[in-house]
Amino acid sequence: MIPRSPRPRLGSAFGGLSAIAALNDPRLLQSLRGMLALISSRAIIYVLPLITLPVTFNYLGAERFGMYMAVISFAAIYSLTEGGVSNSVITAAARASANRDARGIKQVLASSIALVTPGVAVAIVASILMAWLTPWQSMLNLSSPAVAHEAAQCICVLGVCIAFSFLTGVGMKLRRGMNQAAAVAFLETVAAVGTLRPAQVAEDFDVWTDLLSRRA
Repeated sequence: MIPRSPRPRLGSAFGGLSAIAALNDPRLLQSLRGMLALISSRAIIYVLPLITLPVTFNYLGAERFGMYMAVISFAAIYSLTEGGVSNSVITAAARASANRDARGIKQVLASSIALVTPGVAVAIVASILMAWLTPWQSMLNLSSPAVAHEAAQCICVLGVCIAFSFLTGVGMKLRRGMNQAAAVAFLETVAAVGTLRPAQVAEDFDVWTDLLSRRA
């Protein structure tokens, strides 16, 4: 008995057609573009420290570079003052965007900013108090009061920057919820690449090295 060749199933044929139709869906294409943009953005952001950290170490020196890295680690503590409000924006914005509710998106943005604003004030006040009430020289085992004073200044700058990043974070998470991941990836990449120019200036002209050596 001669075996029969399997006939193509109608379901598989219609499945292929549905897959082709799905690829023509604007929302799916927008999601795919956003995914590719985020992958490219993360690759750039992860590679940049391999360039900036050696430059930073060269003009700061071992002790001040260690102080800088210790101060940066406080960013995780500051982030707790935000309360995770910006992360909840994604779900609310996605729901409003799916319903094409422009008014709902504006309400999500306004209420999120209103909730985040107290966290901004708390982060700024906490950074100022931490900067001037903490014995940085003994805490970080620094060799001179000048370096300890610089640690206090770094804490103030870090606190203010993180505080205002809460507000920009709301906008970024709102864009993610509206399926604008490509725009978010572009803005994050621009912000990361923007750190290269100051590092290059500092390395070429030894601006901070001369200043810090005089203060020490």
